[in-house]
Amino acid sequence: MRVAPGDPSTYVVDARCQAPLESGRDLLRVGGFEDGDADADALEPGTWAPGAGARISVDDPRSGAACLRLACATESNATMRFRIPVPDRFTVAGWWNAPRGATAEVECDFCELPSLAPVATVVAGRLGSEGPAWKPFSFDVVRPPKSRFVRIRLRAAAPKGTVADVAFDDVAVIEWERVRGRLEAPNEWDWLRAPGCAGTAAATLELERVGRD
Repeated sequence: MRVAPGDPSTYVVDARCQAPLESGRDLLRVGGFEDGDADADALEPGTWAPGAGARISVDDPRSGAACLRLACATESNATMRFRIPVPDRFTVAGWWNAPRGATAEVECDFCELPSLAPVATVVAGRLGSEGPAWKPFSFDVVRPPKSRFVRIRLRAAAPKGTVADVAFDDVAVIEWERVRGRLEAPNEWDWLRAPGCAGTAAATLELERVGRD
C-alpha cells in the first residue's frame, strides 16, 4: 500500500500495527511519466523508450498530468532507457487501465556492469483485464544470480482481431526494509506492507511536516 502523503512537505515517520511491518522506498522515481524538464517540448518519453504504438498521454492519467499509453493492434511496449541497482528481492508495482480482454506483462531485464547486455529476462507478472478502470498491480521479484541492475519493460496486447488502448501510471520499483521504529523526516518512506499477515491489518501512522510553519 502506498502511504506517501499528498503534501510534499509531510512525511510518514512511524507506523504501528499488531503484525510486523515493512516500509518501502521507490527506486525508480520516473514511473509517473511526467515531463520533468524545463524545455518547451511537452509529452516527451524522457527516460522511457517507446516501441510501436507507445506514447506519453494526458488522456485520463491516474495521477499527475500524464500516463503511458500503449495502442495495441497486436502488441506494444515501452522500456526504461536506463538500469537501476536493486536488492536481492524487490517489488514492481503500479496501476494499469485496459479494455476487457486486453493483456499485459511486466518484464525485468537484469544485467551486471560493466556489460549492459541482459544476463536474464524475467516476466515479473502477467495481467488480464475484465473491463476499463484503473487497477493496481504488484509483483514480487527475486534478482537472478550474477546480476545487480534491472530495466523494466511494459508490454500490452489486444484481444485477437481488435485494437486496445492500454494505460500505465505510477509504476514503482520498491525496496523493502523492516520497520524497527521511528524514521526521522525527511525520508523516502512511501510504501507499507505487512508480509505474511492473513487478512487485513490496521496500522496507525504518525506524520510530520518539515520546512513549513
